[in-house]
Amino acid sequence: MLSLRRPARRFLDHWLWFILLMVIWWVLSDSTSLDNWIFGLVTIGWIVWMLPVPPLQGIRPLGLIRFLGFFIVQSLLAGLSVAQRALSWHPGGGSINPEIIEFHTNLRPERGLGIFIAVISLLPGTLSINYVDPILRVHVLDATQDNYQALLTLEHRVADLFGVRV
Repeated sequence: MLSLRRPARRFLDHWLWFILLMVIWWVLSDSTSLDNWIFGLVTIGWIVWMLPVPPLQGIRPLGLIRFLGFFIVQSLLAGLSVAQRALSWHPGGGSINPEIIEFHTNLRPERGLGIFIAVISLLPGTLSINYVDPILRVHVLDATQDNYQALLTLEHRVADLFGVRV
């Protein structure tokens, strides 16, 4: 028997991501001009329909609110840190001490792994390099910080988003 449930679910995921990203675009762009909306519609439409999107089923509303608050605060703090490091850098030394670390994650692809990897790359000063189950390699700007603990905290926040334990 042919089931239409999976394609319908994927279609719903695409629409939910489209709406979510358009709301974010509206808030961040702070503009109601037609040109801005057309650009947002085309760009976000292309992203959502051409690239694989993680399923939104299972995301808890309260977890989403907590995660967004955490993400905004961490983005601001990390952005300030990166700006301070870049402005105080000088040849032959400085406050940039990059390193590649390996992080063992317990998140699964169906429950937040894609979001975890994407958010790492969205936060200033970090970049996901590759993932070979269960090890994620991450480039960080400062090897002297407790980057492992920061990744562990982020992993727990993403797990909370989906209501899973890691």
